[in-house]
Amino acid sequence: MNLTESLRMLMRRWYILFPGIILTMVLAFVAFMFVRPTYERAASVLLLPDSASIPKGGNPYLFMSGLSGVADVVVRSANAQEFHDGITEEFPGAEITIGRDMTTASPVISIIVSSADDGAAGTMLDGSIDHVVAVLGDLQEEEGIPPAKRISSVVLVADATGTVVQKTRLLVTAVVVAGGVLLSVLLAAVVEGLSTQRRRRGQPAAVVDPGPDADEAVENVPLDEASAPVASTAATEAPAGPDAPNGPDAFDELDLADASVASARRGGRRRSPANAGAATRGAPRR
Repeated sequence: MNLTESLRMLMRRWYILFPGIILTMVLAFVAFMFVRPTYERAASVLLLPDSASIPKGGNPYLFMSGLSGVADVVVRSANAQEFHDGITEEFPGAEITIGRDMTTASPVISIIVSSADDGAAGTMLDGSIDHVVAVLGDLQEEEGIPPAKRISSVVLVADATGTVVQKTRLLVTAVVVAGGVLLSVLLAAVVEGLSTQRRRRGQPAAVVDPGPDADEAVENVPLDEASAPVASTAATEAPAGPDAPNGPDAFDELDLADASVASARRGGRRRSPANAGAATRGAPRR
């Protein structure tokens, strides 16, 4: 079935296709309204060197080259499973991502939170920032580093409002639309196939009419062609032996038989089938 035939089939089954599309649009609208968007917030925390490593009156931002490894350690410790479990218990369905900001060579820790509620996303972001700062302090305290020589941190940026993310909502809506249209087309194709099978079963077998020319052809067959095998068979099946006629009598009988056959041929050519039937009905029965 090519494209043109498929379009014609869909137009014939419009009473299935159009209601299916309308129902699909309704379901897609319901899915779009039912699936809530997510709100995403992000923050960046920068690590700064200790004051003892900076010359008096120096700029701390010029001495951050050796802190990238420290940022990796802080990220690994901050991503403890206990911390993530506590967040998911308090905010079901929420997600938190803590990692190194790979877009820069500076020791920047990126924090991204997402939730179905913007207020919950803000609370989670504030708690994650405090968690990263606390992990940095705990690591240095466990090593017994004096406060004057500890690495500090500063929050570069933190979103005050969340960004609406429609990815999940649009994905669900697209799946509903694609599935509804596909089911409508398949249903129309199935109905078309069943209807075609019923029409084929209801049609009678084709009967070929030979027409009047066939009867005329049979009537015009020469009698000698039809009777030749009979004469030949009669000649071959003539009795042989002592009872068979011999001599001049045999030739006389053959001549009489040939004359009878010739007379029958001439009579058959002159008479039509209707006259022959009438003569046969009018002949006396013996």
